This record gives sequence, C-alpha cells and structure tokens, in this order.
Amino acid sequence: MGAQPGSEIVIQSIDYPSSIAPTDTLSVDYTLENLGLEDGTESYVDLKVNGTDSTFDDTDNDVTVPGGGTTSGTLTFDNVSGQFNPGDTIEFTVELWDFGDVAAGNATIETPDGPSLQLESATAPEVVETNGILTVNYTLTNNGGTNGTESAVELVINDTVEDTDTNVTVPAGDTVTGSLSFG
Repeated sequence: MGAQPGSEIVIQSIDYPSSIAPTDTLSVDYTLENLGLEDGTESYVDLKVNGTDSTFDDTDNDVTVPGGGTTSGTLTFDNVSGQFNPGDTIEFTVELWDFGDVAAGNATIETPDGPSLQLESATAPEVVETNGILTVNYTLTNNGGTNGTESAVELVINDTVEDTDTNVTVPAGDTVTGSLSFG
C-alpha cells in the first residue's frame, strides 16, 4: 500500500527505558510517520502518566511531519520521585490530539540495592505552654533494598542539639517513627 493523498500522521514507535532510578526523569522518545503525500502538522503530541493529577504531563506542540516522512521528538516526566515509589510501575501513553493515535508503555522504578533513608515527616504542636515540653514526632522511610541505620536523629533548637535518637534502624521498604523532646 503506497502513500495516501493528504496527510495521515501515526505513531511509528516509542522508545523508553524499561526501568529507571527513583531520582531519574522518565524520557519517552517518539517517532511520528506521515502516511500521506502532503506535509502535515499534529497540534499536540501528549505524554500522559497514569496516576498523576494533570491532564497531560508533557506536550510537544505543532509537530510537522513531511509527506511520506518521519519526525522524532522526546517527551519527559520529571516528577518520578514525587509520584512513585521504588518498585512501582509507571504506566503511560503517548497520544496524538488531531490524528487520534495512541501508544502505551511502562517503566519500573528501580529499588536501590543499599538503604535509601529519608525523613518522611516531622510534626510538632504549634504552641507549647511556658515551661512545657516540646515533643517532635518523626517518621523515617527506607526506600532501599536493605536495612539502613541513621546514626543520629537530632532535635536542634537555636543551634543546640537538645535531644537525639541514635542508631535508628529502618528495615528495607519500611518506615519507623520516633519522638524527640525538649523542656
């Protein structure tokens, strides 16, 4: 079947990594093909990542594809660590607004081999009575593949360490909570 009159743009291919590190950006390379004889323009080539609140996570506008030819581009999603955890699978689509073609893919978020500790949250009351006790509750998360130990979790007030939890161990893929106090 030869080239058609007019323009008919389709997604020829998408290329993406099968896995990415939690701190990486997901990059999806695409190639559009024009099955028609005349140059054509796709108004929007969209990347939609499932599980995000946005309509589209990246868009290339006004992509021109020559008659009988191809054009390539790259769409990116840079909020991987803000939306997904190690071990999760990111499912996504590349969509053509005008011509309606869709291609789907997925990539797995790698689980680091070693521990990957981070302070998930710290909460304290807004007001503490005079001569009262300030208690700060914290949560440590380990997104890594092995147990991890934080040597010191400190409550620092006016540049002075007022309380410390030492050698806080967090199992792989788990969270640990603790409390620090002053007063």
